[in-house]
Amino acid sequence: MGLALLATPLSAAAQSTTPGCPIADDATVSGAVGSPLTGSVNGTAGPVTVCTFTDGSAASRAFGVSREAGAFGPAEGGAGALAQRYIPGLPDAAKSQIDALSQVGLNVALPEYQFEAVPGLGDSALWVKVQLMPGSFKDSLLVQRGTDAFSFDVDDSPDARAALTALAQAVVAQPTQ
Repeated sequence: MGLALLATPLSAAAQSTTPGCPIADDATVSGAVGSPLTGSVNGTAGPVTVCTFTDGSAASRAFGVSREAGAFGPAEGGAGALAQRYIPGLPDAAKSQIDALSQVGLNVALPEYQFEAVPGLGDSALWVKVQLMPGSFKDSLLVQRGTDAFSFDVDDSPDARAALTALAQAVVAQPTQ
């Protein structure tokens, strides 16, 4: 199934306004990003849950947190598989480059995307910066933990990568809910 980096639309039946996020509680997310945030479920579709955390103000930056349970089978995954799962239409050649970068610690740039492996987070992790439109960027951190795939995202800013890394570390350290 996979989640696209650009807000995956869920059917009206799958959308929910249920408060609270089953992936991580407000205290975990707030502590990780250093400001009080409240989470809500944007939607669920089968094994996929998508949540947003904000402080409720119009000026608040929103952190997206999603999990796809059972995204990978045994011995599957890695940086290239994460990228391919979350970026529709990613060419096989790009997946191969991304797999190679996780081996040697390099980064890969494709039109509108920048990728970099992130060591020491889950079983595999990949930072992605995508240009949504000229001058507008979104940062995402894709993480594999066991068979589950997680995506953490926020609009680009000087501290986006550090905030997403802290958020991912806090969420991935929790037992699966």
